[in-house]
Amino acid sequence: MTAAEPLSPEEQQRILVDWNRTASGLPHGTPLHEHFAARAAAAPDAVAMVQGEHRLTYGELDGNSADLAERLRALGVRRGSRVALALPRGPEFLTAVLAVLRAGAAYVPVDVDYPADRINFILEDANCEAVISDKGASAPRRGAGNCASNHTEPAGPDDLAYVIYTSGSTGRPKGIAVRHRGAVNNLLDLAERFRIAPGDKVLHLSSTSFDMSVVELLGTVLAGATVVTPNPDGLRDPAHWHALAVEHGVTVWNTTPGLLGAYLGHLENATPGATLPPLRLAMLGGDRVPPTLPRRAARVLPAMRLANLGGFTEASVHSTVQLVDPQHDPSGDVPIGRPLANQRIYILDEAMQPVRPGVTGELYVAGTGLAEGYLGREELTRERFLQWSYGPVRDERVYRTGDLARYRADGTIEFLGRSDFQVKVNGVRIEPGEIEAALRRQPGVREAVVVAREDAAGDRALVGYLEAADGTGAVDTTAVREALAEVLPGHHVPSALVVLDRLPLSPNGKLDRAALPAPTPPAEPDGAGEAPADSVEQRVADVFAELLGADAFARDDDFFALGGTSWKAMRAVQALGEGLRLADLFRNPTPRRLAEVLRAG
Repeated sequence: MTAAEPLSPEEQQRILVDWNRTASGLPHGTPLHEHFAARAAAAPDAVAMVQGEHRLTYGELDGNSADLAERLRALGVRRGSRVALALPRGPEFLTAVLAVLRAGAAYVPVDVDYPADRINFILEDANCEAVISDKGASAPRRGAGNCASNHTEPAGPDDLAYVIYTSGSTGRPKGIAVRHRGAVNNLLDLAERFRIAPGDKVLHLSSTSFDMSVVELLGTVLAGATVVTPNPDGLRDPAHWHALAVEHGVTVWNTTPGLLGAYLGHLENATPGATLPPLRLAMLGGDRVPPTLPRRAARVLPAMRLANLGGFTEASVHSTVQLVDPQHDPSGDVPIGRPLANQRIYILDEAMQPVRPGVTGELYVAGTGLAEGYLGREELTRERFLQWSYGPVRDERVYRTGDLARYRADGTIEFLGRSDFQVKVNGVRIEPGEIEAALRRQPGVREAVVVAREDAAGDRALVGYLEAADGTGAVDTTAVREALAEVLPGHHVPSALVVLDRLPLSPNGKLDRAALPAPTPPAEPDGAGEAPADSVEQRVADVFAELLGADAFARDDDFFALGGTSWKAMRAVQALGEGLRLADLFRNPTPRRLAEVLRAG
């Protein structure tokens, strides 16, 4: 990416002004909880959420969240406080979100499956003054500064609504602080643009610690629609999603391209003539849309429209939108479209000069959706949130995304990849630097690099490359994998670890990522091993075989040696249940050994 020739005044007007005419009268000056309260008052008997046999009406959600807000105030929560939510998906989580907002505070979602070290880091870093868990609301700590004023008035549009933690390049997660105004603007825009309204049923699969859940939960109840939530044991099961979608008449799904692809695969293998859900819209975000996906979706679910949404947690979830042509040419990328309401997009070169259509530059976002910044990270906030002026644009606050992009001739934007090495796997944004820092702390490891690679089936997975400290290639990768599972979320643990005598370097002395070798392809079960000895081993073997597409699993077959990935390991742990942890599978990757863990309780 090199410096661009200055734009003419006519080009400045077209690219910077005309293509950014997004001003809208959306009522983003009203906080999230007030928009919800208006919906609840208008239709108290409408169903806000469904999970299993549980039906929660808007009136019940309104009353329950108001009661919990009073309990939080009694614990000292005030305007400006932050409250951690350590709850699984479901009515309790949505109730807690609205209660925190009504108390004037911001909520901090904490995935209950995270390692204890990461959970404790988030609680301390966010200076949470209360925690809501399945044991109730408690105040285990008092923040030193974020509640010093003791304000009792409700939050306003420029107060924080939530703080979501994402990977940090130094090995330290960073909290992104999002205001009510930005979240409201984006949620109302999507609802208006796609006519999401009472009567719609929205499927909620995203982890509550990822910002796509904001659209699925708050976006749905602000629109007066119904959230449909899967049972905990069905989160990774396309058959369960399908049963839910058919039973409850799901009409809208906010998801990643990978999950939609998994669901389409389930439907493609279903019995001919099987009942289809009334899905009319899939909003795709969090990852690049495979060019072959639109035509595949049109064949399987012809009534469903696809919308490609580009965005960032730093810009209140989504920033651009593109309705996808169902007959999109699979030889070309699916564009991310144009900016959403009250947001603006600039594509700039290294000197922060705007580029012409067809020229690659870095994508910058401006407008109402911008977050306040990174919680407690003033230097990082100054580095990524900048003041920018050029031509007709004066003193615009912009967020530097790190995404490479270009304009088409008509102003539509194409995403071209990352300017750094941040990656997305299965829709989750991952900073390899955080994993690399954890790898370097392991015995025998001198240097490490983590990349995302596609296997022969087109699946994307993390691969860790380790340079042995003594140059002999002697690193206990099993021990390394076990150690990572104790300190990182499951989806951050590389699916393969490759030990090298030295990491490859380019002629100028920099790491040559293109020269990193592909991992050894996994072996396939040959059926020659000893069969499972009892029903517990058989259950483990059956789960492993199903996830890896094998006919059978012997009792000493290794899950990871035969193609198991971190994501599939998470699904295996979820399927087996009984308090099993991801680290248990990493330590005991065979049916024989994992069955021993299950028997021991």
